Amino acid sequence: MAPGSFLLAEELFQQSDPAFVGELIRCGGGKQLKRFAVKWAATKGGFARATRLDLADRAIAEGHARVLVKTLFKAAEQRGDDVEVTHHLVAFDRHVTRRTQQVRIWDGDARTSSSIWRRDLVRRRRPGNPWEWQGPPEWFSTSTRYYLQRRALRYLRRLGQESPARFLNAALLALSLYDDEHFPAVDSILDCRSLCLLLYGRAEGLWKTGRRLDLQNGYTLSELRPAPMFDGAWRSATAFEPLLMLVVSAPAGFVRGWCVSWLRLAHEERLVALPLERLRPLLASPHGEAQALGAELLDRVETWGQLPVEGWLELLRLDNTQALIKLARLMERHVTPDRLSLAQCLELSQSRVRLIAELGLRWAMDKGLAEDDAITAANALADAENENVRRRGMDWLRPRLSDKKRSLLLRDLVDSRHPDVRRVALDVSAAAPYTEDARVHAAMAESPYGDVTDALAERLKDWKGTFDESSLQHLWATILLSARRGSRAKRKTLRVLAQRAVAQPDKAADLLPLVAVALRSVREAERRAALATLARAAFADPELKTLIEEHLGELAFEEVEAAAG
Repeated sequence: MAPGSFLLAEELFQQSDPAFVGELIRCGGGKQLKRFAVKWAATKGGFARATRLDLADRAIAEGHARVLVKTLFKAAEQRGDDVEVTHHLVAFDRHVTRRTQQVRIWDGDARTSSSIWRRDLVRRRRPGNPWEWQGPPEWFSTSTRYYLQRRALRYLRRLGQESPARFLNAALLALSLYDDEHFPAVDSILDCRSLCLLLYGRAEGLWKTGRRLDLQNGYTLSELRPAPMFDGAWRSATAFEPLLMLVVSAPAGFVRGWCVSWLRLAHEERLVALPLERLRPLLASPHGEAQALGAELLDRVETWGQLPVEGWLELLRLDNTQALIKLARLMERHVTPDRLSLAQCLELSQSRVRLIAELGLRWAMDKGLAEDDAITAANALADAENENVRRRGMDWLRPRLSDKKRSLLLRDLVDSRHPDVRRVALDVSAAAPYTEDARVHAAMAESPYGDVTDALAERLKDWKGTFDESSLQHLWATILLSARRGSRAKRKTLRVLAQRAVAQPDKAADLLPLVAVALRSVREAERRAALATLARAAFADPELKTLIEEHLGELAFEEVEAAAG
């Protein structure tokens, strides 16, 4: 890291630029930094305080900037700044890790040699002296780290003795500052001495010394039970709401888990009395601990009968599988199908949770379908996430697709991403009234799915021999087969197809989808004749021009005009 400029850091500070913190950290000169730290600590105002918190959160333990940390921490203690001291407390917990290997410091006498963290000092071997230290350490020594941990926690302990309310606020702030990165291993909580003593200080099985925390013989971490420092403050009604919010928003999973355990242990009555509106943040939280607690409390809610349908639907849109399974059972118990519209039932059928999707489909089937509901239902059920619901839904809709010509809907179903939906669509399209429907088969010709194009090829080979060569059906069977096979006759059939569309305006709506398929299957030079034929007809017939723009929307009409010219 490049060295910083002290003059630049001071100038940035005068300009209230937050970048001065990073510049200052890179500066050398301990005495100069200390003088500035004293000035910085005495400066009032939001900017000075925010940047002091920024420095504390960086958890600096090496280099000349250590003097800034110690000076600002002690100044915050003297001012009684609970927030700033708490930020330092969390940072000091990051300075010690039990996994750093220890080595012996050789001072000439093996009896007085002491242990120190390997990463703190650099050593080298010399003849005649087993170990000689290469310059002063650039990190906080082990003793200093433990001392800073104890001193920061001692401040909170004094708060608990003098003002439990201030202690609780400071402790809750500390819980909100820890992050998952502070706990890289299962037993990392034992490294975070201040946090561990705050939350488990009176727990059985915890072995404490002035420097270290460990488990007594025969105990495991899973056996530790919440036993926080100043138990009364944590049990107070004032603590309930902040603890509940920490379950939702605390960055550290360990902290969220502890809060859930403590709420169950010390605030059970308040938990079970929470109304549904208060459970929503828990249910909507991205964290598993909050979701599990919210789902657990759903059974305790007594106002389900008063919840409107929109409220149920809003809950069922949550991304919380545990809660959704319970909500499906609760909805079936407390809601009657007549309260929901068909569209709402179909929305339920698209849920990824099987119980909800099956409930929505069952209620939709009980309602039946009006004349124009088949399209809405098919579009919804074709995209259902649950395979069983999708299959049952399409079987339910199959008669409605067959008894009335719905080319546009069937064309979409043929292109479905789900094989079971495509299978139903192919079966329906193979029978009347779709056997001579050019729009459906044109869509099949351009399908990216092999099962669809294979079915089309077999179908066209069978049909082409039964059609009269002068018939419209023979023409579209020919063009679709040539488009699929890459036939050399494509240019000719494309030109004939365009001419037929112009000569028989009443058939244009059926022929133009085939023109679109053919145009996309030939090279640019081969499509000129067909475009010219269409352009001449379009200029002469405004209605035909409208149809061309409708069915060949991907083509700019200027392209047709240019081809005609």
